[in-house]
Formats: sequence, C-alpha cells, structure tokens
Amino acid sequence: MPESPYIDRPLYLQMLDAWKENKLIKVIMGPRRCGKSVLLEMFMDRLRERGVGDDQIIYLELNKKEYEGFLTDDSLHAEILRRWDQKSFAYLFIDEVQECRNFEEALASLQGRKNLDIYVTGSNSKMLSGELATLLTGRYLPINMLPFSFKEFRTAVASEGKSSRDDFRQYLSVGSFPEVIPYRNDRKFQSLYYRVLLEDMIGKDMKGRYSINDETTLRRLIRTLASSVGSAFSIRKISNTLSSEGAKSNNVTIGKYLEALENSYLFYRARRFDVRGRANLKSKEKFYLCDAAFRNHLVNTTYPDFGHLLENVVYLELLRRYPSVNIGKNGSHEVDFAVQDENGDFLYFQVAQSVMDPGTLEREISAFDGIPDNYPRILLTLDEFGANSSINGIHHLNAIDWLLSLDLPQGPRGDGPKALRCAASGGLQPPRSPLPTRTP
Repeated sequence: MPESPYIDRPLYLQMLDAWKENKLIKVIMGPRRCGKSVLLEMFMDRLRERGVGDDQIIYLELNKKEYEGFLTDDSLHAEILRRWDQKSFAYLFIDEVQECRNFEEALASLQGRKNLDIYVTGSNSKMLSGELATLLTGRYLPINMLPFSFKEFRTAVASEGKSSRDDFRQYLSVGSFPEVIPYRNDRKFQSLYYRVLLEDMIGKDMKGRYSINDETTLRRLIRTLASSVGSAFSIRKISNTLSSEGAKSNNVTIGKYLEALENSYLFYRARRFDVRGRANLKSKEKFYLCDAAFRNHLVNTTYPDFGHLLENVVYLELLRRYPSVNIGKNGSHEVDFAVQDENGDFLYFQVAQSVMDPGTLEREISAFDGIPDNYPRILLTLDEFGANSSINGIHHLNAIDWLLSLDLPQGPRGDGPKALRCAASGGLQPPRSPLPTRTP
C-alpha cells in the first residue's frame, strides 16, 4: 500500500492563515489535481485544532454527484443559507466552484454578509474574468497554486533517504502532482495517470468552455509546445508549423486554443520584457508546462531533454517566489528570465544544464551583457564544479541547491529580495502571521 501523499503545503497554508477572516473571498486556482481540495481539507483541520466546531464549517464539493442539485447560483445560495446559522460565525469552503452556473452571483450576494469567511477553488483561470471580476472587484484574493515544488517533493519521498541529486532525477521523471508520487516506481501507473489527467483537462476545461471543434489540431498544438519548451513562439509561427504538418490552422484558431491551454493551467505563458526599455513586448512568447514531467508523456523521445526540463522547473519555481516572471529581451540577446520582486527590484536568470564547455559558458553569460543596471545576474546549472562562485559579477549557482533554498544573492543596495515570495497570490504580500511557519 503506497504511503499517503498528504504533504504539508506551508506557503499556501500561511497565506490562508494570514488572510483568514479578512472579509475577502479567497480564490484558490491551479491545475487539476495539484492539491487544491487537499489544501482546503488541511486548512479545515487546522481550524478544528484551534477550536472551530464542525457546525461552523460549511464544505461543498461541487464536482461530486451528491451536489449536482446545487449547480445554479440560486440553488447554491439557498443551500448555503440552509446550512448556515447566520447568528454564528462560519467558514464556507466551495471546491470546484466553476461547476456552478453563474456562481459569481451567489458569491457576490454572500461576500458582504457578516459572520462568513469564504474560500473557493477552481481549475480554470477564466473564472476570474468577466462577471466575477466585475461583481467582486477588490473583494477577492487570488491564490495561484502549483503542484509540488522540488522541496515539497523531497519531503514526500524523504523516507527513501536518497541524495538531493537522486531525488531531482526522480522529480524530473515522476513529476510533481501529489497523487502520482506514491507510485513513483510504477511507470505504468504514471503513464496512465498523465494520460487521464490530459483527457480531463481537454474534455472538462477546454472543449466545452471554448467551443473547440478541431481536437486534432488542439492535440498537435499541445505536443508542439511540449516539445519546444523554452523556445520563443509567435502565433503566426505556431500556425505555420501546424499547417505544414497538415493541421487546419490559422492565427485566430491558434490564439483561441492557446488561451484555452493557459486558462486550463496545462501551460503557463511567459511574455517578453525589454530589460533595457523596461517595457512589455507583444511578440514571441514562451510556454511552460504546469509540470515538467508532463513533457515525458507528451513527447516521444529516446532520451529526456534535461535542459528543457530544468528550464521548466526553474520557471515554475520563479512563479512561486516572484510576482512577475518574464523572458527578457536584451538588445540582440535573450535572457531566460527577467523577474521583478514585490519591491520593484529586478533579478536576471540564465538556465543551462551545464557550462563546463567554455563556449557554452561564454554564450550563457553574454546574455547579460549591456543590461543597464546593477541588479543580480544569476546563472543556474546542474554543474557541481564551478557552482556557488562568481563569474565577472554573475552568480553561478547549482540549480538543485537553489531549488532547496530561498536564499538569494543580495541586490544592488545590499538589502536583497525577501526570502518569501508571494507570487502565488499574484503579487499580493500577506501580512505577517503571528503563527510560526516555514516556507517551502
């Protein structure tokens, strides 16, 4: 019997603790099966440990059959009022709220009431557009959740007692979804798991919500993006590539399909940022998978491409730590990632599997040439030799060590970026929690 995947998620629990009872709706979003439901259960257990009674907790799982009678705003609203003694304080938890038609109407009615603290989860970022944004502007807090970080993965597999290097190889192979980790030595289960997860995302999060008629083109687009993680694309280039393969493709269709992939959290879109002109650019974007190991199940290859997998892992970790993560344009060079912290300070990252070859090292560090500021430049590799050193002011760090530590080089004024990054909240910094916590 595999061990329980019930692993602590300290970053997200700290946010829920910090924002508890603040009269705003906490909206937890992220890929299917990344742990949103378990996070709610963990937080409810934490409330019970602090003396909150079961009669003060209202929990609705809208993706379960027993709740199919509450999938309209009126029926959901009525059921919540039936369960809630409005004279007493209560905590409302709604899992997969997007299953309810016009759910935003019910939330808008409930949000302003006294004695009710609201938490909801969803698997589609489009739920925060349109009516919800209009009805609840300034009255909700988005928390963007990801599958396990490498640090959380190591916690989950700690009983094996392997080195961080061995664990990282397994992380790239097995992936970061909590449910797959107990079966990390079962390749057949992993293959089945990712195939079913992809079908759920396509069937439940994309086709129905985006009127996708050409599933063949959608699947070709997914494979194209997965095989080229870390490569910059324009919509026109993607469309031309798919057309050359015989797919029915045009710029409008590809644009809509990319939006569906992004809103379902299968892929994350990294936009370009001009590090010299300090301006966002519309041309050529990169797409990264929600789990680097997903690529192993989407791309047929004899040998894994550790360079692409590493870049994908680093991108997701940067999303956890920083409110703004872009790819950087530096004149004729490209910086893998230009990130901005909550204070507005920048850091620049290059990612490579190895720079032991002098030519590769020169190419990677030349990406930083001419950046007109003194913010930290960081080179992340899997190299053991030469790591944790400085090359002409560029910090060369071992990527595995960096993933396991939140310590970063100091900024130009010596104050450096804060260790805890609240990128998961879209840049919102939670107030200091009086409770002892640990960061992932």
